[in-house]
Amino acid sequence: MIVVTVQLWPFGKEEEARTLAEARIANTSLNILENRYTAYVTEEAAPELGISGMDKKIHIQEQDRRQSVWALINRVIDEAMVSKASD
Repeated sequence: MIVVTVQLWPFGKEEEARTLAEARIANTSLNILENRYTAYVTEEAAPELGISGMDKKIHIQEQDRRQSVWALINRVIDEAMVSKASD
């Protein structure tokens, strides 16, 4: 499982960090020939900024494992934002 956590460190102070968003990406392939992932993506709401919260389950099909991990994370983010825009 890949876990991506987005934190805000006010004025660079780690001791005041708070988590804004998180993605947990699980490999759900049944065999080595498949490249499927399920991602659980959450984001804290910030109504004062007009940002609604997010709690999504996303399915990624046919991800090329020879690519960088950032390519998978990018696909998860893209899918999350597309599904958020359609809500």
